[in-house]
Amino acid sequence: MTYAEKLRDPRWQKKRLKILERDSFSCVACGADDKPLQVHHCFYERHKEPWETDDRLLLSVCENCHEERANLEHDALRAVAFLLARYGHNDDGLDVFTSLAVAAAQDNNPDAFYTLEECE
Repeated sequence: MTYAEKLRDPRWQKKRLKILERDSFSCVACGADDKPLQVHHCFYERHKEPWETDDRLLLSVCENCHEERANLEHDALRAVAFLLARYGHNDDGLDVFTSLAVAAAQDNNPDAFYTLEECE
């Protein structure tokens, strides 16, 4: 099944509606409630279907905010990959990824933590 077919699957449609309802049919980034909305996956979990994603990792966003968020996340993942390739491990034996994930968790920023977690 292609990704496009998965997005037409009734299980995804049900999950999508649940997220849109949770977010009051408005963009969580800009607050728009008069634009078409998309449900953004903060990241895709390996070996899971789109409808199996934890609700906390799904956000209702308008098209503009979706594109902006995807670009920011892409740039952040490239930065993490660069840091890992360049610096590898720190003096404590932790790799840069682990240090960033711990810092994100300490700042109580679950979006950053989940996004970085997928880079492992």
